[in-house]
Amino acid sequence: MTEWGEKSILAKIVINDFSEDGFTAIPKEDYWVGLYMKGISDLTKEEAENEYFVPLDIWEERVRIKNKSKGE
Repeated sequence: MTEWGEKSILAKIVINDFSEDGFTAIPKEDYWVGLYMKGISDLTKEEAENEYFVPLDIWEERVRIKNKSKGE
């Protein structure tokens, strides 16, 4: 499978009624419905729980993996 086939591509954001083209590659395992241009691991705990309804265990796992890859 190609690199692009392993990613979810999210594009086209609108800011203040102006259309801006933006592209980012989000790994499938970090994708959540309703998130645009960022992954689960980019959310704060409060955002994950209260705005996007990401289960806490999923959010914690994604943040742990992200921090591990950064060497933290």
